[in-house]
Amino acid sequence: MGMLAIISAQHLRRQLEAELIAEVYSPLNSVLFKDGVLQPSRITNRFYVADNVLICIGDSQPLTAGEVYTLADQILNVGEEFDVKRVYTTAASLSAFEGEPRVFGIVNKRELAPSLDRLGVPVAEGEGSITGLNGVLLGVAAERGIEGLCLLGQIRFMDIPQPGSASAVLRILARMLNVQIDLSDLDKEASRIEESIRGSLKRAPPRRTEEKGLDYIG
Repeated sequence: MGMLAIISAQHLRRQLEAELIAEVYSPLNSVLFKDGVLQPSRITNRFYVADNVLICIGDSQPLTAGEVYTLADQILNVGEEFDVKRVYTTAASLSAFEGEPRVFGIVNKRELAPSLDRLGVPVAEGEGSITGLNGVLLGVAAERGIEGLCLLGQIRFMDIPQPGSASAVLRILARMLNVQIDLSDLDKEASRIEESIRGSLKRAPPRRTEEKGLDYIG
């Protein structure tokens, strides 16, 4: 949602000038063709390394639970080859909020919670779920005895890129990884998108308030 995970991962890769070192492929449940000729049908997940940080970026999310768990195993197999000690994932939390987006944390081991508290990151309260690889990867990591945590950034819009939320997440992640990155480009893009949204809202016709009933959410 909001392209938060891909924006944050790609920005981290560029800032660290990480080098491509490996690829893992996931099959699709369909075959693609162009002009009557079949094309390779797979999702590519690329691994980059820099400053003792291994970054994995995939083209898209697997569609079924079986594919997600298989990919999680494949990714952790690569991670263990590089003696990875902790797994970080990023995800979006859709919510109506004012001001700057907040970042929440979820850990796969209770003893990791104080590391979030020291950075002023509250643990997400209550019950919920993280869909897709962002969450499953941490569950599989826990089964292998690997520490893991997810940084959840608030987003206002699901279908609009949210570089401001990605920036908020990366500020925390950079401190956790002890790396220096420049976030000014993300912040500028966030300001541009916010200004565009405000302009669109001003041009939109006013909503009719006399109608009664419930909105449909699907």
